[in-house]
Amino acid sequence: MSSTTVGVVCRQLGCADSGTLKPTSADKTPSRLMWIDNVQCPKGVDTLWQCPSSPWKQRQASPSEESWIVCDSHSVLVALLICGAILLVLVIAFLLWTLKRRQIQRLTGLSKLMISLT
Repeated sequence: MSSTTVGVVCRQLGCADSGTLKPTSADKTPSRLMWIDNVQCPKGVDTLWQCPSSPWKQRQASPSEESWIVCDSHSVLVALLICGAILLVLVIAFLLWTLKRRQIQRLTGLSKLMISLT
């Protein structure tokens, strides 16, 4: 399986644009059912459905025929989202503090005005 195919699979799953193909161990894992085989995505393909493969059918697959794909995480995107959320919380806290301060100043000003009128 090519790195292009791995990238298409990861994008289709909503993960990063790349990943790593992990070999399976030929241990005593029983064979499993599989639906698609020999997937080869050319460059420029966006979805798995555009990739040529063997005809879709259910068949038994031995562990040596399986492929495991580990998609890269969006670590940079996650970090930016976290920083953005923290910044948003700080801005909201500052705005609330400013609003409260103005309310206190307004109340203090009204109290002084009422005292001077009496």
